[in-house]
Amino acid sequence: MNDNPTTGWVDPRAVGESDKAFFKAEDGKTKRIFLMTPPVHARAQFVQGAGFVHTFCQYEEVNGVQRLKEVGLDMELLGQEPQNIWMVPVCVYDTDKKGSIGNRKPENVDFEFQLWTIYPRDYGKLFDMAMEWGDEFSQKDILVTGKKNGRYINADLNVAAKNAIYLNPKLKEQIDAQFAAYKFRDVSKQIARTLTETEFRELVAKNEGETSSTASADPNALTK
Repeated sequence: MNDNPTTGWVDPRAVGESDKAFFKAEDGKTKRIFLMTPPVHARAQFVQGAGFVHTFCQYEEVNGVQRLKEVGLDMELLGQEPQNIWMVPVCVYDTDKKGSIGNRKPENVDFEFQLWTIYPRDYGKLFDMAMEWGDEFSQKDILVTGKKNGRYINADLNVAAKNAIYLNPKLKEQIDAQFAAYKFRDVSKQIARTLTETEFRELVAKNEGETSSTASADPNALTK
């Protein structure tokens, strides 16, 4: 008989199976996270109803810097160059508002995996931190403190003085095992959708039609 009926079972909430959770900074709160893999990069356009979609633009490397070589359909229809975005799966620890686990033993700290979409400003900070810490950076917790700035929340990023995973081998083993079962761990498949040109045209046309219908139904829509 199995004395521990939970052996071999993985909580679906921990591996994100029940919900694809996305990581975001919160105003006035510090979150402690661990980057499970290096971030994945993509050039993409944000399209209403689809989220981020991979660009059709072509790029070439000139003196070590990638430059726009050929304008794609997305840039033609939307009138803007695609954004640089990154995505990484992160382990988010259950902490207090200061990002501390308090007096709990590391193996008693709850955690869950989330997907973090990173924009250039925050990626630049992470890159600088990685250059400063070198190989050690891959073993560091990151403290993410949210600060409201008008309509948006900026993230203040800092390397934690202590690392919750590597302080305790048992917790690391538990996290690694559950991450192996995490459905969304391959972020190259999650960062943006890949559409055909026909699908992209139809999506843009649909959005333009909905915008036009809203404006027609509400004469004040364009002035609100």
